[in-house]
Amino acid sequence: PKDQKNFPPLIFVDGSGETSLWPSHEKLAARFNPQGIAVLSLEKRGISEESIDQESFLQHDCFKERLQDYALLLKAIKNEEIPGCNGASVILGGSEGGKIAPRLRLSFPLKGFVVIGLGGAIAFAEEMKYQFWELVQQFGSLKSLAYKAKGSLFPNEHDEL
Repeated sequence: PKDQKNFPPLIFVDGSGETSLWPSHEKLAARFNPQGIAVLSLEKRGISEESIDQESFLQHDCFKERLQDYALLLKAIKNEEIPGCNGASVILGGSEGGKIAPRLRLSFPLKGFVVIGLGGAIAFAEEMKYQFWELVQQFGSLKSLAYKAKGSLFPNEHDEL
Protein backbone atom coordinates (compact mmCIF):
# COMPACT_ATOMS: atom_id res chain seq x y z
CA PRO A 1 0.00 0.00 0.00
CA LYS A 2 1.20 3.49 -0.84
CA ASP A 3 2.51 5.66 1.98
CA GLN A 4 2.00 2.98 4.61
CA LYS A 5 4.88 1.71 6.68
CA ASN A 6 3.14 -1.01 8.69
CA PHE A 7 0.76 -3.28 6.81
CA PRO A 8 -0.58 -6.82 6.93
CA PRO A 9 0.06 -8.99 3.86
CA LEU A 10 -2.52 -11.04 2.04
CA ILE A 11 -0.64 -13.94 0.48
CA PHE A 12 -2.40 -15.23 -2.62
CA VAL A 13 -1.78 -18.87 -3.59
CA ASP A 14 -3.54 -19.71 -6.84
CA GLY A 15 -4.42 -23.08 -8.33
CA SER A 16 -2.38 -25.52 -10.34
CA GLY A 17 -3.15 -24.17 -13.81
CA GLU A 18 -0.50 -23.41 -16.39
CA THR A 19 -1.28 -19.68 -16.38
CA SER A 20 0.14 -16.57 -14.80
CA LEU A 21 -1.47 -15.44 -11.57
CA TRP A 22 -0.68 -11.82 -12.45
CA PRO A 23 -4.23 -10.86 -13.57
CA SER A 24 -5.66 -12.19 -10.28
CA HIS A 25 -2.87 -10.52 -8.31
CA GLU A 26 -3.64 -7.15 -9.92
CA LYS A 27 -7.36 -7.48 -9.13
CA LEU A 28 -6.68 -8.42 -5.51
CA ALA A 29 -4.14 -5.60 -5.10
CA ALA A 30 -6.64 -3.07 -6.48
CA ARG A 31 -9.14 -4.15 -3.82
CA PHE A 32 -6.83 -4.61 -0.86
CA ASN A 33 -4.15 -1.91 -1.19
CA PRO A 34 -6.63 0.97 -0.56
CA GLN A 35 -7.56 -0.83 2.68
CA GLY A 36 -3.93 -0.85 3.81
CA ILE A 37 -3.35 -4.53 3.02
CA ALA A 38 -0.47 -5.63 0.80
CA VAL A 39 -0.90 -8.49 -1.66
CA LEU A 40 2.01 -10.89 -2.10
CA SER A 41 2.01 -13.75 -4.57
CA LEU A 42 4.47 -16.04 -6.29
CA GLU A 43 4.31 -17.21 -9.87
CA LYS A 44 4.66 -20.93 -10.39
CA ARG A 45 8.10 -21.96 -11.61
CA GLY A 46 8.42 -21.56 -15.37
CA ILE A 47 5.60 -19.01 -15.57
CA SER A 48 5.85 -15.24 -15.78
CA GLU A 49 3.45 -12.46 -16.67
CA GLU A 50 4.82 -12.46 -20.24
CA SER A 51 5.50 -16.11 -21.02
CA ILE A 52 5.37 -19.77 -20.08
CA ASP A 53 8.37 -22.06 -20.18
CA GLN A 54 6.38 -25.27 -20.40
CA GLU A 55 9.38 -27.54 -19.86
CA SER A 56 10.36 -25.76 -16.66
CA PHE A 57 6.74 -25.57 -15.49
CA LEU A 58 6.18 -29.31 -16.00
CA GLN A 59 9.50 -30.16 -14.34
CA HIS A 60 8.55 -28.22 -11.20
CA ASP A 61 4.76 -28.62 -11.20
CA CYS A 62 4.37 -30.44 -7.92
CA PHE A 63 2.69 -29.66 -4.65
CA LYS A 64 5.87 -30.06 -2.60
CA GLU A 65 7.85 -27.47 -4.58
CA ARG A 66 5.00 -24.95 -4.46
CA LEU A 67 4.77 -25.46 -0.72
CA GLN A 68 8.53 -24.86 -0.42
CA ASP A 69 8.33 -21.67 -2.48
CA TYR A 70 5.62 -20.19 -0.25
CA ALA A 71 7.47 -21.40 2.85
CA LEU A 72 10.40 -19.19 1.78
CA LEU A 73 8.04 -16.23 1.51
CA LEU A 74 6.60 -16.87 4.99
CA LYS A 75 10.10 -17.25 6.40
CA ALA A 76 10.97 -13.82 4.94
CA ILE A 77 7.86 -12.35 6.60
CA LYS A 78 8.70 -14.00 9.92
CA ASN A 79 12.29 -12.71 9.76
CA GLU A 80 11.03 -9.21 8.93
CA GLU A 81 12.82 -9.22 5.57
CA ILE A 82 9.89 -7.57 3.75
CA PRO A 83 9.96 -3.84 4.56
CA GLY A 84 6.76 -2.61 6.20
CA CYS A 85 5.16 -6.01 6.56
CA ASN A 86 3.74 -6.37 10.08
CA GLY A 87 3.19 -10.14 9.88
CA ALA A 88 -0.56 -10.19 10.71
CA SER A 89 -1.14 -12.30 7.62
CA VAL A 90 -4.01 -13.64 5.57
CA ILE A 91 -3.39 -16.55 3.21
CA LEU A 92 -5.94 -16.83 0.42
CA GLY A 93 -5.65 -20.07 -1.52
CA GLY A 94 -7.82 -21.23 -4.38
CA SER A 95 -8.03 -24.72 -5.87
CA GLU A 96 -4.61 -26.34 -5.28
CA GLY A 97 -3.67 -23.17 -3.40
CA GLY A 98 -6.52 -24.00 -1.02
CA LYS A 99 -4.65 -27.15 -0.09
CA ILE A 100 -1.34 -25.33 0.27
CA ALA A 101 -2.66 -22.54 2.53
CA PRO A 102 -3.49 -24.64 5.64
CA ARG A 103 -0.18 -26.51 5.41
CA LEU A 104 1.67 -23.21 5.42
CA ARG A 105 -0.16 -22.13 8.56
CA LEU A 106 0.78 -25.33 10.35
CA SER A 107 4.44 -24.86 9.43
CA PHE A 108 4.70 -21.14 10.25
CA PRO A 109 3.10 -19.94 13.48
CA LEU A 110 3.11 -16.23 12.63
CA LYS A 111 1.14 -13.70 14.64
CA GLY A 112 -2.40 -12.86 13.64
CA PHE A 113 -2.66 -15.48 10.95
CA VAL A 114 -5.86 -16.13 8.97
CA VAL A 115 -6.08 -18.97 6.44
CA ILE A 116 -8.71 -19.22 3.75
CA GLY A 117 -8.39 -22.50 1.90
CA LEU A 118 -10.67 -22.90 -1.08
CA GLY A 119 -10.19 -26.37 -2.48
CA GLY A 120 -13.82 -27.46 -2.53
CA ALA A 121 -16.44 -28.18 -5.16
CA ILE A 122 -18.44 -24.94 -4.87
CA ALA A 123 -17.55 -21.82 -6.82
CA PHE A 124 -14.41 -19.97 -5.70
CA ALA A 125 -16.27 -16.71 -4.95
CA GLU A 126 -19.02 -18.48 -2.98
CA GLU A 127 -16.47 -20.38 -0.92
CA MET A 128 -14.61 -17.14 -0.14
CA LYS A 129 -17.82 -15.52 1.12
CA TYR A 130 -18.46 -18.47 3.41
CA GLN A 131 -14.87 -18.59 4.68
CA PHE A 132 -14.77 -14.85 5.41
CA TRP A 133 -18.08 -14.99 7.29
CA GLU A 134 -16.72 -17.84 9.42
CA LEU A 135 -13.52 -15.88 10.13
CA VAL A 136 -15.38 -12.77 11.15
CA GLN A 137 -17.42 -14.77 13.67
CA GLN A 138 -14.55 -16.82 15.10
CA PHE A 139 -11.50 -14.58 15.42
CA GLY A 140 -12.01 -11.89 18.03
CA SER A 141 -8.63 -10.20 17.76
CA LEU A 142 -8.57 -10.50 13.97
CA LYS A 143 -12.15 -9.39 13.32
CA SER A 144 -11.13 -6.01 11.98
CA LEU A 145 -8.68 -7.59 9.51
CA ALA A 146 -11.24 -10.21 8.45
CA TYR A 147 -13.96 -7.54 7.98
CA LYS A 148 -11.55 -5.35 6.02
CA ALA A 149 -10.56 -8.27 3.77
CA LYS A 150 -14.18 -9.35 3.28
CA GLY A 151 -15.24 -5.78 2.49
CA SER A 152 -12.46 -5.48 -0.08
CA LEU A 153 -13.48 -8.67 -1.89
CA PHE A 154 -17.26 -8.24 -1.61
CA PRO A 155 -17.95 -4.49 -1.27
CA ASN A 156 -21.66 -4.76 -2.11
CA GLU A 157 -22.47 -7.58 0.30
CA HIS A 158 -23.72 -6.98 3.83
CA ASP A 159 -24.13 -9.66 6.45
CA GLU A 160 -26.14 -9.41 9.60
CA LEU A 161 -24.35 -10.10 12.86
